Amino acid sequence: MSVLETFLGVKRKSDWQEHWEAVKHLPEDLQERDRRYGRVFKVFDEEGVFVIRIDLPSKAPNHPWIYQYSLPKTLTPYKVTAQVQKENLEIFAEMPDGPLKKLCGLINSFPDRFHVCLPLPFVCMQEIDIVFQEPYVVDVCLRKP
Repeated sequence: MSVLETFLGVKRKSDWQEHWEAVKHLPEDLQERDRRYGRVFKVFDEEGVFVIRIDLPSKAPNHPWIYQYSLPKTLTPYKVTAQVQKENLEIFAEMPDGPLKKLCGLINSFPDRFHVCLPLPFVCMQEIDIVFQEPYVVDVCLRKP
């Protein structure tokens, strides 16, 4: 068993190279990369509530290890938390544990978490609701005073 097999807890696939050859030329999905860093979000200023809608990453980067070890190409939705810290709304998202998370930091542009800090346009309550609209779209809702 190789070091990477032991580390990931999965066996290397014997026919991985033909699958990798079919996709290795594909360009990186830049929108998906930005999602992995928490850069894809919209802010809505609604009556009574301030909403930050975040698009979470849904795909692993295109990398030979994904094919060598037959790892999932679709990510499990991240765990999302938020808090008000002084005059900022801080949003944290983290990938759940699993073999893919072990590759974070080893594969380029594949962090296991991100942090978004937004200045608040008003003094607000500490009440925050986190609502998943879809598996990879989450609303962080902050009630206005």
